[in-house]
Amino acid sequence: MSSYPLTARIDMDIAMGVVALAFIFLVLLLLALNGIQFYFYYRKKGPEIPPQENLDLDLEATPVPTVEPPHQRLCILGEAVAIRLVVMAPTGHSTAVDPTLVTKVLDKAYPGLGAQYNHDKPQLKVWPSQLSKHGFPPTFFRNAKVAKEDTELSRWWLVAGEVMLGKKAYLIGLALWTDEPCGLGKVNVEGFHWIQYFSVLAVNPVQGEQRAAADVEIPGHTSRGD
Repeated sequence: MSSYPLTARIDMDIAMGVVALAFIFLVLLLLALNGIQFYFYYRKKGPEIPPQENLDLDLEATPVPTVEPPHQRLCILGEAVAIRLVVMAPTGHSTAVDPTLVTKVLDKAYPGLGAQYNHDKPQLKVWPSQLSKHGFPPTFFRNAKVAKEDTELSRWWLVAGEVMLGKKAYLIGLALWTDEPCGLGKVNVEGFHWIQYFSVLAVNPVQGEQRAAADVEIPGHTSRGD
């Protein structure tokens, strides 16, 4: 029996294998080229950012706490405050936040914020997802409208930062109301360090004496003005 047919079949199998490998290589090359084109296109253009809804915050329209202050007074940098507004927003491309978790998120930021929220019953605003956690504080400060004359002192403190609850990040903005006019304060909480700014005062209801429950250190980047 001649060996020619066997050799021909081997040569044909080799040729078909080479063609198949060449076809696979061509497909992979096309996919790679498309991937490179897609990468550079979106790197240059960037993702399309949907228009933001109106984020204006009229602080003067928020409810003023009508109940007596609690015996445990929440303080920011030593000044007793009440909560009049809370803003919650997800970070990046996360889904919308669950507003029913607001007290848990606040207590994660600083223990006692959740109880103060339940006591003061402030207004709650849920914002759409913010693409930059670093851009959230200035956005919150810019949209918080405070009505006061240049010669008047303000009773507002504005605080904004990030809070981690489990594996989910939340952006939180607080509009706090002081007992007395003291000047507009703005605090950008960096690195989840809410405890640096807040403390609790235990108030004696009979003698009116106050004692600090936590020392307060004023970081250098806190801004404040009349």
